[in-house]
Amino acid sequence: MMARRDNELLTLDISYLKRLSPAWFLTFGADFQQSSAESLPSDPVIENFDYGLNWSQPFELYDYDSTSAYADIEYAFENGMLLNAGYRRVNGSIVSSTTWPTLALYKAADAVYSDPAFKGNWVAYQLEADTNEWSLGLSIPSGQDSSINLGYSFYDISAVSGNSYVNRILSVSYVHNF
Repeated sequence: MMARRDNELLTLDISYLKRLSPAWFLTFGADFQQSSAESLPSDPVIENFDYGLNWSQPFELYDYDSTSAYADIEYAFENGMLLNAGYRRVNGSIVSSTTWPTLALYKAADAVYSDPAFKGNWVAYQLEADTNEWSLGLSIPSGQDSSINLGYSFYDISAVSGNSYVNRILSVSYVHNF
């Protein structure tokens, strides 16, 4: 059985990379992404909404295309630390979840299906959206083949019907190369 979040992803990326000096590195690029998903079986959770509509939304949450353009700049310090900043603009779709799927959200969505990723009665939905993403990162060497990486990303998402989202992600990771 196909899981609700399963999809096949095809990405085409074109980028230009330029070392400006021994310390500065610049990247520009654009990509196209096609996400394909099989049809899911009938969803009793969604059918029980009983909004009185003569139609229902498709169940293919991860069936969409998107395009993006991006720019990144990186600075390498003499002690091996790397500092980077980036911007990405994405035109495509988002998939999000809610515990309160209103009729307005249901009508605006391109696809709706119950979401087992969280405990409780969560419903996932797909909306056409434009996303602006800003990111900052710092990589600190911790050994000859390892580093501690700190990252911060800010997402400003504008979706159809006035649905807007802001999301922030803070990450800390340890990387060891073998």
